[in-house]
Amino acid sequence: MHHIDVPTTEDLNALMDERGPDRVTIYLHTSPLPSDATQCRRDLKNRAKDVEHRLTSPHSKVIVDKLLGLVDDEEFWREQCHSLAIFASETTLRTFRLPAPVPERVTVSDRFEVGALCTASTFPRSAFVLAVSESKSRLVEVSSNGSGRTLDIAGLPVDPIVMQRNDSDDRAPMPRPQGSSGERVEIQKYLRLAQEAIIPTIRHSGQPLILATSKQLAHQYEAINTYERLVPQIIEGNFDVASDADLAAKAEPILDELARETIDKWREEYDLRESQGRGALDVTDIARASIMGAVESLMIDMSANVRGTLNEDDATVHLSEGEQDGDYSLLDELAARVLRGGGKVIPVQGDGLVPRGSQAAAILRYGLT
Repeated sequence: MHHIDVPTTEDLNALMDERGPDRVTIYLHTSPLPSDATQCRRDLKNRAKDVEHRLTSPHSKVIVDKLLGLVDDEEFWREQCHSLAIFASETTLRTFRLPAPVPERVTVSDRFEVGALCTASTFPRSAFVLAVSESKSRLVEVSSNGSGRTLDIAGLPVDPIVMQRNDSDDRAPMPRPQGSSGERVEIQKYLRLAQEAIIPTIRHSGQPLILATSKQLAHQYEAINTYERLVPQIIEGNFDVASDADLAAKAEPILDELARETIDKWREEYDLRESQGRGALDVTDIARASIMGAVESLMIDMSANVRGTLNEDDATVHLSEGEQDGDYSLLDELAARVLRGGGKVIPVQGDGLVPRGSQAAAILRYGLT
């Protein structure tokens, strides 16, 4: 079963604010398949043993016991997704099940590494597909690994003809519009009820909604739509008998196009702002801007491993040679600071996607002097 934990702003702020020795961050690949739970638990147990040798505070046993307690929590492992983020200290144990795979890592530092948590939540490769025809409707959740599953949605209406029959069961018949106009009214009522049924499920997900339907029904749905992330592109056709996997496969190129459009639009905006003195490519400059709250949006290369420390007093950056206890991912740190300051983060993975071949690029709210 897929179970996604979407971190709130309060969650992120609390994790960022916690500082002290032996703050443990673990990102672990997991699986929604129950048959994989045993291996995932074994992987976490091995990470806990690794952490035990790296802890230095008097509370190290408390921290390890918390991690091992999580390994033994049968109920917790019944519902997982594709990645698991764990943050542990002597006073804290927080977990977040994420919809997209993130690079595995274990760090021990004076702070939690929340950047990957932020980026996995702000740029997921997942969506909802509403497959609707004049005879059937269903909502399919498409996960970042390309799988799909039909969700059990209370109140999702049956076809308009059955709706008319149900309407007349308990009350005297009432006159209805006739002809094509009457059919249009009934279809719009049907689509409106479908939307009302799915909104509680999708409202706070932040995920795009893709229609799998005919062009005619798509136009009618767009006329009554209230969900801001409805995708203009549709999966055209009738999918009453299509499998969830078929719908997920047809949604993939639409998600690819949405990602490309987002990246291309941001790069065009960066070129413009850079010419106006509001662009930054150097990690040190971006760090200084993030401390000042001057970053409007940030693009980072998720495959880059830039580690070190950031001095908040004078905004100086010390780069590490290889991973060392006490350092952390500077790109993760920048992403978390930008999101906390009300900015936007665009995580990408691939050569040449970040402007000028850099590891990070920022559009600034104002130029730095």
